[in-house]
Amino acid sequence: MVLSASFKKLPPNAVSHYIACVRRADSSQAEIYPINLWQRLPAIRIPLRPSDVDVVLDLQKLIEMSYVNGSYGDDIDYRAEPVPPLSADDQAWADALLKSQSRR
Repeated sequence: MVLSASFKKLPPNAVSHYIACVRRADSSQAEIYPINLWQRLPAIRIPLRPSDVDVVLDLQKLIEMSYVNGSYGDDIDYRAEPVPPLSADDQAWADALLKSQSRR
């Protein structure tokens, strides 16, 4: 879902764990991409020059490549609880995901 909003007030349906925000240099409006922890990260449009077509950046693929290339799987202790703590529902989701990947 992509929303359009000004920087002064986000729309109510933008409430989520995280938000990716992209603003064009010539506009006070921003494209808002609500992101929840348990959803695949979105592909977002990145503006270049006004005369150029937007570039699509797949955030999920970017994070996955960074994780592998940075060897983060070897450095993160997935048995430890996250800081800050997750809500009960999100903790249950994370536990199930980590168990399915033999990380817990």
